[in-house]
Amino acid sequence: MLRILGAVLAISAATAAVAQVHYYEDGRPWRPRARGGPDQVVPGWYYNLGVTGLRVELVADALTHLVVRHVFAGSPAAGKVEVGDHIVGAGGKRFVEPHRNGYGMKVFGPDGPILDFAEALDKALGSDGDQRGRLAVSLLREGDELEVDLQLPAEHGTYAESFPADCDKTDALR
Repeated sequence: MLRILGAVLAISAATAAVAQVHYYEDGRPWRPRARGGPDQVVPGWYYNLGVTGLRVELVADALTHLVVRHVFAGSPAAGKVEVGDHIVGAGGKRFVEPHRNGYGMKVFGPDGPILDFAEALDKALGSDGDQRGRLAVSLLREGDELEVDLQLPAEHGTYAESFPADCDKTDALR
């Protein structure tokens, strides 16, 4: 019995260590605000979910969620996604890998929901026909699960495999 308990604790500790984003008692890294540009109205330094108009936080007690902290008025998410919603999936796929974002040799880049969301967003922007620019987003809101469709501006398509070089979208956005 002790061996099983030890194994469970070891797995739990390993999962928490892998998923760690620095969470400090003073609110870093989420509380500082941008001093200029459109993000100066956002209440903290949150992840930008591109053309959706969403800014999200990664939280320690929901490792496969993106917690909405700001929705820009007039954006594709306005009126559909609310501050406090938990994004639990995108593009018809639920997030399953815990977030593991940071800097350094062991953790560099956006593994987990941020990467999954970015891939779903890029796919939606490059889709053909009636799916072009449409992103299904799965949410938890006050304990209820719901899905909303965001209609995105898709005129620039997706990034090229060679991004940022030889990329029509990069050139158009510059």
